[in-house]
Amino acid sequence: MHRYKFLFFFLVLILITGCIPYSKHNSKKVFRDGVNMLYGEITPEDLFSEYPAWREDYMRYEPDSTVISGLSVTHPDLKIEVFMGTWCSDSRREIPRFFKIIDVSNCVNGDRIKMWAVDRDKSLDSGLTAERNIESVSTFIFYRNEKEIGRIIEQPEHENIETDILSIIMGK
Repeated sequence: MHRYKFLFFFLVLILITGCIPYSKHNSKKVFRDGVNMLYGEITPEDLFSEYPAWREDYMRYEPDSTVISGLSVTHPDLKIEVFMGTWCSDSRREIPRFFKIIDVSNCVNGDRIKMWAVDRDKSLDSGLTAERNIESVSTFIFYRNEKEIGRIIEQPEHENIETDILSIIMGK
């Protein structure tokens, strides 16, 4: 009889733990330089999950429709690397705008964009920021056929980031 109670308890325990929801999201937050921040390779989902206000900025941003129409051709040979800091005001402004523009224009497939969150020294343990000569964030590096074709560093040179993206992609 004792054995059946144990077996029943064990089965109930397995059923209960199997029904507990778990999150697919694993936080990439670290504590560095006295601040909690994302660090390492991240996705927009990681960012917006940890920093919901950034998602709100994404939702509020209205890209320039005339520029978006010029971006609305998918460039399969385009790759973009993004270096940002969750502690950085330029990143806070430009990263949500960048992803809104990419989503609205569909100029590059999301799997062709890699994003890294860096610490206040603009470094990563992998040494990638030194390799890419990252001195400021946010930095967007555009590649065509694996060759760098342009960068946006901290803030757009033109009136908005979508104009800078178009200028880089079109080679102007």
